[in-house]
Amino acid sequence: QPSTCGMTAAPPPDKPSQPSDRGEHVGALGALFADKLVTAESVSLLLSFLATCPVPEPQCGSLTASYWVSSESARNPRNPVELLIRKFLEHPEVAAAVGEVAGAEWWWQDVDCLDPPKVYHIDSNVVLADGAEEALVSHPAWSSVLYLCDAGGPTAAFWGHDAVAVWPMHGRYFLFPGNRPHGVLHADEAEHLDRITLLINWWSSPPPGLSTLQGSSHESETVALREDAALKAPSFVPLSTALAEHLPEWREQRLPKSIREAFDCERGGCVAVRYR
Repeated sequence: QPSTCGMTAAPPPDKPSQPSDRGEHVGALGALFADKLVTAESVSLLLSFLATCPVPEPQCGSLTASYWVSSESARNPRNPVELLIRKFLEHPEVAAAVGEVAGAEWWWQDVDCLDPPKVYHIDSNVVLADGAEEALVSHPAWSSVLYLCDAGGPTAAFWGHDAVAVWPMHGRYFLFPGNRPHGVLHADEAEHLDRITLLINWWSSPPPGLSTLQGSSHESETVALREDAALKAPSFVPLSTALAEHLPEWREQRLPKSIREAFDCERGGCVAVRYR
């Protein structure tokens, strides 16, 4: 997936710092998440489907390798992912968050435990038309991650003074505006499992150059969302330090040590902070 780095350079910190009081506020990042929004049975179905799904290939002039399904086509899904997209569009909280969309771009990542984590980037569609001197770059209205496992490091996203880290947990759904820089942090401990995620980007208008997955219908299979799983904003905690003091650790794609210690971060959690 073509991407661009969204981190800003800053000098090394002079000294470590700790979070101030635990007063909460709504962050500017615009992120939302829901724990176990997708049922365990549906996660297993999606994993089985993706294990044999053809890898998307860039179309003519496109540098982006992913699949596309329109909102209209998703009403008659041809595979479990398109059925999931329809279910998301029918879910009141997800539908209210993404608004009216033309459809969804989707692809998946299966990262071996020995491979480096995904670098910081902003999701983008890149097309270089014949004879064009510059590529056409566009961004989705919303980016999102569905975790299909409990392994690997958290996804970190940034905007202004806000930073959020969301750990993988099967069925968890993480949604944020499509122009937010994000990436994957190193896992706290060595693991011997792949980090598997399904990425779904919501677009206001159809992006050019994406593939459409052809194939037979999966009418006998179903994907379900949990009715008791609420889509909510993380609770942001203000810090007494500036982002520049933690930037060296963020650049190394690691959760800053002082945040990790102060918030007693555990597998399956979500940490959201606002720098002064």
